[in-house]
Amino acid sequence: GKVLQAIALGPTQYAKLVDERTGKIRIQQQESLVFPGPFERVQKGPLEAISLLKHEFVRHTNERGEIRVEIGEKLVFPEPLESFERKQQGYQLKKHQYVRLVDVTTGVVRVEKGEQLVFPSPT
Repeated sequence: GKVLQAIALGPTQYAKLVDERTGKIRIQQQESLVFPGPFERVQKGPLEAISLLKHEFVRHTNERGEIRVEIGEKLVFPEPLESFERKQQGYQLKKHQYVRLVDVTTGVVRVEKGEQLVFPSPT
């Protein structure tokens, strides 16, 4: 056999592993040593999770085009078949401000009035 190195992950890191037989992808996250299984290989990693502050959000898209939104303060790891968009700022509205948000899937318009922190819906 061939001697291989485990992958060391820090507390904010993750790796994507793929099973060569089934094509199934799994995520190994946070501080650990990653030892791929007998038919696995590291597809990507180590990668950095997204660290969100209180006023930030990030969208994830999966292989079916479904979108989910994570809102800060947290450390965000993807699901196996998801990809991240870049993190963005929510709308910090003052008392005299408002924002109009349109859901591009349904066409529904949502109006949010200040004073608050507003995040968009997934679509």
